[in-house]
Amino acid sequence: INDLVTLEVHMENDGIVGGFQFDVIDDPDYLRVDSVWTTDRTDGFTLTTADLSSSYRCILYSASNENISADTGAVLYVKDCL
Repeated sequence: INDLVTLEVHMENDGIVGGFQFDVIDDPDYLRVDSVWTTDRTDGFTLTTADLSSSYRCILYSASNENISADTGAVLYVKDCL
């Protein structure tokens, strides 16, 4: 299968958040991440990604010490090729 799908990563936070990290476990190795980008909630944050063989890591932080406001909603979009 070679379909591109866009996934929304949501976060529900009661207080401010300075950044976060998460891994998407991909075992067996079927996912091929095409691109990852921020949303309105995380605009201006630095996004780092890494393909770690059986997982895919996303790290989001603000180099200028900004915070993600308390809210609920999408914080990242991930485009995958399945």
